[in-house]
Amino acid sequence: MIPLIGKRIRGLRERKNWSQKELESRSGVPQTTISRLENDNSKNGASLNHLQKLADAFGITLNQLLEDEEEPKIA
Repeated sequence: MIPLIGKRIRGLRERKNWSQKELESRSGVPQTTISRLENDNSKNGASLNHLQKLADAFGITLNQLLEDEEEPKIA
């Protein structure tokens, strides 16, 4: 498991200058789920479907979202 997934999601969201509500709108993932992921810094309880939707919203692949590299390049 990638322990920094929440930090990565928050970082990508902030680089896009999106609020959690904006990310919800763009991804279809509930804001409460986004908040939990960002604050728990784990993907515990996150479905692959949610993670895929978040990756799609950021314009990256699911693999890029889950990789160990510091920050994936976003579209």
